[in-house]
Amino acid sequence: MKNISCGSFGSGMFRANSDSIGWKGEDGTMLVHRCDTVQRAEWLEGKLRILCEAEDSGESAVLSLDGFQATDFDKLWRHFETLGVYIKKHRPAATLTEDNFDAAMQSMEASADKVDEAKSGSVAKNAKEQDLLKKVEGVRDGLEEAVKGDKQALSRVFAANGCERIGRLRLVLDTVELEVFKRDQRWLHLRNMARTVESVLREVGSFQLWKPSEQDSRMTRRQMAWELRKRLHGDCEDDDGMLGDEYETGNAEVEDRSAPSSSAVSRLRESMESRVPMPMPGPLDRNPLAGGYAAEPEPTPMPDPPAPVVEEDSDGEAEADRAALAGGDSSANEDLSRFEDQEVDNPNITPAAPPGHQDDMGLNRTEEHRRMHYTRADSVLEGWVWKRSRFLKKWRRRWLVLTKQALESLKQRGGLKATEVIEAGTVHRVYSADSEVQMARCFCVVGNNRQFYMVCDDEAQKAEWIRQVVAVLGTRRY
Repeated sequence: MKNISCGSFGSGMFRANSDSIGWKGEDGTMLVHRCDTVQRAEWLEGKLRILCEAEDSGESAVLSLDGFQATDFDKLWRHFETLGVYIKKHRPAATLTEDNFDAAMQSMEASADKVDEAKSGSVAKNAKEQDLLKKVEGVRDGLEEAVKGDKQALSRVFAANGCERIGRLRLVLDTVELEVFKRDQRWLHLRNMARTVESVLREVGSFQLWKPSEQDSRMTRRQMAWELRKRLHGDCEDDDGMLGDEYETGNAEVEDRSAPSSSAVSRLRESMESRVPMPMPGPLDRNPLAGGYAAEPEPTPMPDPPAPVVEEDSDGEAEADRAALAGGDSSANEDLSRFEDQEVDNPNITPAAPPGHQDDMGLNRTEEHRRMHYTRADSVLEGWVWKRSRFLKKWRRRWLVLTKQALESLKQRGGLKATEVIEAGTVHRVYSADSEVQMARCFCVVGNNRQFYMVCDDEAQKAEWIRQVVAVLGTRRY
């Protein structure tokens, strides 16, 4: 194969046969390796990297070749297959340009306006919703590819103009009046992808809450419609969008929104505080302490419990053992029992940590102080998560305990019976799984016969779980 370059040596020719592979430059430079020294090969958009073991020193050397055509891959694959080496083909990094997204978003906004203008229950409204869902597919697929690509590139697109692009998208998602397709998987998938983008923006530190300007009449009307709907149906479980998550808890980030009377959301908070004795987790209160409720006292350390008894975490599991809650008085235990085994459809909306227990994981404390408040003396890390069940794929609240022997999930903090145990030596892989399950702040632990998906309350918790599980339990080598 001609016109193949090799690093700084310039252009030349790549040759291979059953005995050796090599490259010869136009200046006569030659790099040759025996086929039995080839250990691995990887391909990315016309670039081939071949890892070979040096014949004399036993050290490894990389042959870096560029300039191949896309049609060359099949030939190279067949040849390396005869050597017992399979070329790993990398996918190119997904990119999303501002112009492409803006064009798709404008089309989706126009379709959303037509849906809202159509008469409720009419055939025309059904047709308008179908047209909107076609536009949704394009935006959804673009976001999915962008999330799989470079985070900094994604941030450049969506952090521009005060995060206007993701703000416009989420405002449409949270206000358009769908009737027939409100639970369509394409629509729900797009909502989850939007949350994932927001999660990435927070992770890189570029997220801002966007508010439409007065000149943007269409978006301003949607903003007003959302605030009016929140005033009338503030506790509606179906309203689980970004506005419910962020505009109420992030007032400090938005200019001129600190006054109690500046928005319907602030007034709603005041009215709810006067009539709800204890905040429940949900889209209207991501932080139950924000309304002025006092945190429960921290539990006292417990002695080492006996070896955990594994209770199958199936969809027909029995009532949890409430007798071994973490330290504290009986009233605290009774309060926590209300949240035991709770199921949610969307773990990105409801915090896994019950009210008053947001800091049970202790990431803001020193390691020594954190371990003093864990339920097990041998714990490396403990905390609340949502874990997906094995058969029905339901998200259930669990207390995770990581020791040097295993990762255990329990129905209650300080419980004795584990619903799952992932033992040391059985972990194959630990990775971020946001795009895989279309949920932000999700990580996956791959065991011998199963994948365990967990969703955390913030990115810092997710990163700490991944880091500690890999460091403590390791991953199997092949």
